[in-house]
Amino acid sequence: MTAYDRYKTSLAATLTVAIALGLGSSATHADETSVSPEASTLASRDLLSFADAMHLAQAALDACIGLGQPASVVVMDAAGFQRVALTSDGALFIGITTAALKAKTVVELRESTELLQKRAAEDPQFADRYSRERGYRLSPGGLPLFRGAQFVGAIAVAGARDHEKECAALAVRAVRWGQDESFHLTDVRSRVCDVIADRSP
Repeated sequence: MTAYDRYKTSLAATLTVAIALGLGSSATHADETSVSPEASTLASRDLLSFADAMHLAQAALDACIGLGQPASVVVMDAAGFQRVALTSDGALFIGITTAALKAKTVVELRESTELLQKRAAEDPQFADRYSRERGYRLSPGGLPLFRGAQFVGAIAVAGARDHEKECAALAVRAVRWGQDESFHLTDVRSRVCDVIADRSP
């Protein structure tokens, strides 16, 4: 084989490898940029309309402010779509992240974070599976949203100290279809709820 023949053989091999690597790279890139069904999910008013989500979030903030606490609120639909996230003046930066994690926890488990916290205290395996390190928050302040028997989403409040559950519950009661039979209002909090209810769409 002449030097020229060896050159052609080497060049052909190099091109073959380059093409193979290029195709592999393109395939990998396509995999990385492909859109999953979850990522293409559309916000649906059949689960939770923007108007209801905004009303819930604003009602929760109004309740917290009425109780003298700045707060952050996230409303998420049952598909895991974050519909609204609001913070009041004076809220902690970490609050909105905590509220989002509480909402995610409720959407996944369809139970209030307070009840989940109690379960975790009695069940070490459950506590480990849904720990903070795994991206969950089990502290009070996250409530499931039901329209009749249908689970439609979650509301979560963070940063309001010991009033997070109360603010979330007041917000749930501020929408006409909201249900929260586990929470009983005091006279003072009932007045706060009446003010919020007056704004109900």
